[in-house]
Formats: sequence, structure tokens, C-alpha cells
Amino acid sequence: MKLLKDLLKYSLGFIIIFFVYTLKPFLKIRFGILYAERIGHLATTFDNYIFERNKRNNLEIAIFHINNSVSNNELLRLWKKENNIFFSRIAKIVFHTIKKFKFKSKIIIDWDEMETIPNKVNSTKQIIKTDEQFYLKGKAILNKYSINEPYICFTSRDDQYIDKRQDKNFFDYKNYNFKNFDKSINSLINKNYNIIRITKATNSNYKNNSNKYFFFENNRTDQSDIFFLSQSRYNVYGSFHGITEIGSIFRKKCLYLNIAPFTLGMLSTISKGSTFTPKKIYSRKLERYLKFKEMVLLKDDRHYKGDFFKDNHLELVDNTDEEIFSIIEEFDKNFTLDLRQINSDLHNKFWNSFEDKELTKYLRNDLCINISNVFLEKNLSLI
Repeated sequence: MKLLKDLLKYSLGFIIIFFVYTLKPFLKIRFGILYAERIGHLATTFDNYIFERNKRNNLEIAIFHINNSVSNNELLRLWKKENNIFFSRIAKIVFHTIKKFKFKSKIIIDWDEMETIPNKVNSTKQIIKTDEQFYLKGKAILNKYSINEPYICFTSRDDQYIDKRQDKNFFDYKNYNFKNFDKSINSLINKNYNIIRITKATNSNYKNNSNKYFFFENNRTDQSDIFFLSQSRYNVYGSFHGITEIGSIFRKKCLYLNIAPFTLGMLSTISKGSTFTPKKIYSRKLERYLKFKEMVLLKDDRHYKGDFFKDNHLELVDNTDEEIFSIIEEFDKNFTLDLRQINSDLHNKFWNSFEDKELTKYLRNDLCINISNVFLEKNLSLI
């Protein structure tokens, strides 16, 4: 039975491929697999692909197969509004046929095109489109819970963020205790901000009694998550993980804390005009902290089987509570400034320490991101 099914599947695959190549002089059709179970992939796949397609400036139809469950249905709904993007199991048949018989074909939208690093799309105009339904539902939630603008979103991940039975990748080093935000949250509330915590699942029981703090633990929806993160004044991310990509696709100025692994390529995926800080890395072999220029040279693979840092005698160290408070205060104070206006000799020294001058120039001048000045001042020995 399986042999017959495979014969039918691959026969259909070859028929579709033949048809597509026949149409190629008049119409370009390509196929991709959407790994929608991770919100980071769901966000960036189409952002990167559409950016690359627009650069080619040709008529191209993309047909995607959704590989697994969908992490956020509202985000998928918004992407489905894009022109010339369709969804069908046909894409899976074509993909498996080409993979089975091991021949290369440009009709496949490969991983590098969907998950490009270094990333150049974040310095361009926003691609994803919203609609009236998106805003009406979002405004209804704001009114229902008496959430006033401006509001700021906070996110962090912990052991509940990913079902490890489904995802075997080791990302525990991205975890951050949300309770460490308490001092900053209270400070921002005192400045008359409303604070919204965004997460799908958590083991942190952080509570705040202010009527300006909101956490929809049991009432969150896919729509509310995307609305809040895209329409906030800014977002504060406790670490770099999948949901941080929402800020990127909406080209939203955000604060990225505890970035790990810290690479220039990774920095290219954060949102334009944002501020960042890395985790510090202590080397047991060298008996000292790695410098920034040493951190970016680590060959960490996101699909590494095991704990890359522990296996290489490295210890990741979170930004301290006091650093976090000072960094958020600094970011809020300078929020309306172009980060190029607050460059200092210290910033110049930081950026000039990296070997890849071309990528560094892009990050600084086109993406317009910068490391927190407060963090640099407290960690001069890392430059």
C-alpha cells in the first residue's frame, strides 16, 4: 500500500513540476514549506521571502504547505492577505519529490531565502499589512479592559514557552525570570504608562497590584498578542526568542535584552532603531569573560544537540537586575532620539572592535541599532 501511495505521490509531483516548467516563460511558480509551529518562523518566512521577491521585480506565485500546527492564527491571516501567496498540500508533494530524487530546482523556496542571515529586510519599509478587522478587535480589547495609551509590552520566556516533547532544540539559555522586571515595571507605571505582559505560557507567578498592569493569562488570544506588540509604544524583550520577531516585521523600535548567542548576523534580525544588550559569557578555560569581538565568533548552531555553551566550558550570565533597570530607564528617556544622535566615543570603540566592517556599517548606519550606553559603561572590559 505504501509503495502504491509513494508511486502516486511522486508521479503527481513530476506532473506538477513538468507543468510548472512549461509555464516558466510566462509565469513563475515556486513552492515552500512553512514551519508555522514556531512564531519566529511564521513571522520572518514571509517577511524575508516577499522582500527577496520584490527585489527580483518579477511576477512570481508562491505556494506554501503548512508543515505543522500554527503558532498564531492571526499572524497567518494577515500574511494570507499578501498577493500571489497561496497554501496547498501540492507544495509538500513537489518538495518531497525533489528531495526524494535529489535534483536541484529553483522552483523550491529554500531555507536561506526564508530565514536570511544577515538580514537586510528590517531596514526597509514594513511589508505585512493590517486591516480594519485587526484594529476594530484590538480597540475593543483596549476598551474592554480600560487599557490606556501609551502602553508598553514586556515579554520573556521560561520553561513553559516550548513543549520540549515537540521541540528537541536546547534553548534554555534564552530563559529569563520575568520577576526581575518588577522595579522597571513599577517605575514605568509611575510615569503613567500602562504595562502589558505578553506570553502564551509561563511558570512565573509574577503579580502586580497596579490597575495599569495587565496580564491576560487565561484571556489572551492570537489577535490580542499581535495587536498589542505591533501597536505599543515599544516592547521590552527579556531575551531574544521567537515572539521578538513581531517587533521586527512591524519595524518597531524595541529594547532587546540578554541576547544570546550574540552575533552580528543575529543583530541584523532585530528591529530598526532598536537598542540591545547581550548576555555576558564567562570562559572557564580562559578564566575570564569573553570580549564582544570574541562572542560574535562563536560557532553556535541553533540545532546543536545539547547545551553548546556548557559543552564548550562557557557560562552565560544574565544582565543584572540593576543593569536591567538602568537600561530600561535610559531607553525610555532616549526613545524619541535617533540612535545615531547618541553615538559616543564608547560606541565607536564598540563597533570598531568587530572584523566584519561591512556588516557593522549596515547595522549602525542602515538598521540604526545600538548597544545600551549604560551597559557599555558598566562593562568596559568587554570592548
